[in-house]
Amino acid sequence: MTILHTKAIKSLKVLSWVGICCAGATLFAALAPAHGRRVADPAPRPASEFTTIAASSEGVVDSLNNLDRQGWDVMQIIPVWKLSQDAGATELQASSYRIFARRPVKTEGK
Repeated sequence: MTILHTKAIKSLKVLSWVGICCAGATLFAALAPAHGRRVADPAPRPASEFTTIAASSEGVVDSLNNLDRQGWDVMQIIPVWKLSQDAGATELQASSYRIFARRPVKTEGK
């Protein structure tokens, strides 16, 4: 027996073990989801109602407080800009705000 012959046999043995391990891992990965724990379907989202409010720049805080007292969740506040020019200077000012909110629909009997 030559040294080359024994090295070739050892490398084939190592490769065969690597192949067996890869085949086992592939088989495990293919069968594991079938025997895994089932995940329950997510609960349906409750129905929501939406509203939009226009608030002046001075009254935006009061409008937000009123919405909160009524159970609304504010999703977005968008400023409405006004372009003003004084003495050659152009300036953008928030003249009012649009407030978008939502809350769960109140169902009868709850």
